[in-house]
Amino acid sequence: MGTRSITRIYDEENEIIVDIYNQYDGYVEGVGTDLINFIRSGQVLNGIQLSSGDNRRKFNGMGCFAAQLVAYWKTGAGGTYLEAPRHGNRKTVFNTHGIEYMYEVYFRNNQTNKTKEEYFRDSIEVRCFTLGDNDDIEEIDPYYYLNNGDNNDD
Repeated sequence: MGTRSITRIYDEENEIIVDIYNQYDGYVEGVGTDLINFIRSGQVLNGIQLSSGDNRRKFNGMGCFAAQLVAYWKTGAGGTYLEAPRHGNRKTVFNTHGIEYMYEVYFRNNQTNKTKEEYFRDSIEVRCFTLGDNDDIEEIDPYYYLNNGDNNDD
């Protein structure tokens, strides 16, 4: 059995675009870290700038981001699947496939006092949830493992 997860991608108006089901490595140190690294490898743009000279991935909106994430994760049969978005509360999503982690990926619309470049560069937010004791949904900081998980000061 793998550690199952759902990654839910929202568009710029906070509507669900797609749910991506990962059958394996759904824990934060797996899918969560991989997701954040993928986000950090690119930037959301408002239109494609062909002569920018920047070699990072370009996400022309959240729909483009979602498509590229699927292409990045889907390397063959099995493992990663597209799901029709399940509306309802998070508990409904957890109960659908017996998943252990849920990642929500949002476009940050409320970024005041930022330049246009900063607005699009820092525009994706990730939230992570798991079922805790008594089936209560708990939020986990997905950035903790990326920033602190492997630090050894010895």
